[in-house]
Amino acid sequence: MKARHLIVLLAFVAQSFAVNAESTIAPSNHESLAQHHLSLVDEAKVKLQEHKNNLEDYELHSYYYGRGGQDFRSHETANVRLYEEIIAENLKQAEFHQQMAEAERNQINKANINNFAAGEVSSTESTH
Repeated sequence: MKARHLIVLLAFVAQSFAVNAESTIAPSNHESLAQHHLSLVDEAKVKLQEHKNNLEDYELHSYYYGRGGQDFRSHETANVRLYEEIIAENLKQAEFHQQMAEAERNQINKANINNFAAGEVSSTESTH
């Protein structure tokens, strides 16, 4: 029974990091998506440190926790593992979106250079 509650809690925590903020960001706005994932990493690092501190406190003072101490330790260990996975996944997503943003910038720069070389002038340049 406790294991099922733990799984439900962990699923809820993981889902809470997939905030609706990503759905409000345009899929083509890779810079914003990268920033979003990096902010999730920062939040997860704070939570990870909290759980590591709880685990360290348990290791130093396990006798304070009584019968539920082993459950507490197991729970905190699972939380540490969960937040480490969340950090790794969001770092991977942030890196991907940063690469996509860089590729888009390169394509835009290349198109601008090609247009300039072909003698095309933008509307802002023709008025000056």
